[in-house]
Order: sequence, then C-alpha cells, then structure tokens
Amino acid sequence: MIVIDEIIEKYYSRVYAFALTHVKSETIAEDLTQDIFLQLVKKESHLQNIEDLEAYIFTATRYATYHYFKKIRRNEVLKEEMLNSMKNQLAQDEDHLLVSDLEKKFHDIIYTLPERQREIFQLSREKGLTHNEIAKKLQISPSTVKNHMVKALKTLRHQYTLISSCIVVFVIYSIYYFTV
Repeated sequence: MIVIDEIIEKYYSRVYAFALTHVKSETIAEDLTQDIFLQLVKKESHLQNIEDLEAYIFTATRYATYHYFKKIRRNEVLKEEMLNSMKNQLAQDEDHLLVSDLEKKFHDIIYTLPERQREIFQLSREKGLTHNEIAKKLQISPSTVKNHMVKALKTLRHQYTLISSCIVVFVIYSIYYFTV
C-alpha cells in the first residue's frame, strides 16, 4: 500500500524545483506543486496501479506547467482583445459621455418622483417584478401599483422629452459651431 505522506515527503521538493525552473516564479511553482499533490491525494486509491510513480508525477508536473503557459497565452490573447475593445470604446467617447450623461439625468429624474412612486417604479423596471408581485410585497392593491406606474411613467416621459429637446439643440449648435 502506497502512503501519500511518504510520496509527498519524497517528491515535493523535486517537483517544486522542476516547476520553478520552468515557470520562474516561486509562488506559481508552489501553486503548481500543491495542485499536483492534491491530485495525487484525490487519486490515492489508484496510485498502487501506477508502475513508475516518479515518471507519473513528473509527467503530471510537465503537463501542469504546459497548461499554465497555455492559460497565460490565452489570457494574453484575451487582454489584447480587451485592449482593442477599449480602443474602440474610446473612439466612441463622445457618444459614451452623452449616454452616461443621459443615464445620470434619467436617474436624477427617477429620484424626483415621490418616494412611493419611485419605489414601485424601481421594483418594476429595475427588479423586474410584476404589478401583482409588487402589490404583495408592499401590501397594496395591484390597481394602486398600476396608478403609481402610470403617474411615474408620465412624469418620466415629460422630463425625458425636455432633456431630449435640449440635446437636439446642443447637437445642432455643435454642428453649426464646428462647421463655421
């Protein structure tokens, strides 16, 4: 019967050294080594069937370092894709600023609603609750929820129309100002 403690004692420092020579980081080598021996602990009952345990352990270590580098490469590709995405996003900065400003204005308008209307609106639109679910949660009738939603939406539409008009004027002014 193979005792896992003996295996760890015999091979741990060698596996760590092997991993360290490849990954060049003590922390990562330690993590890989621990992962290798954790896998061995999980497969302890099958270890007696392995003919050359040392070869098995070092092959597992070689695969672990290979997968580590593969993961790094994948992360680099992901980082590059994210960088390109961010560059594209920065190219659309003005649109983004306009949208974020509109979102801020929208949230500001929501907070001008009376407290109960705001609460019902947020439960409906942000939490996705139905009128009946809101009514149960707030212990009011579904028709009261509907009335609050109608009033809230009417207020939001009116305020949004005012903001939209200001934006149109701003865009027209900007186009005129920058073309003259």
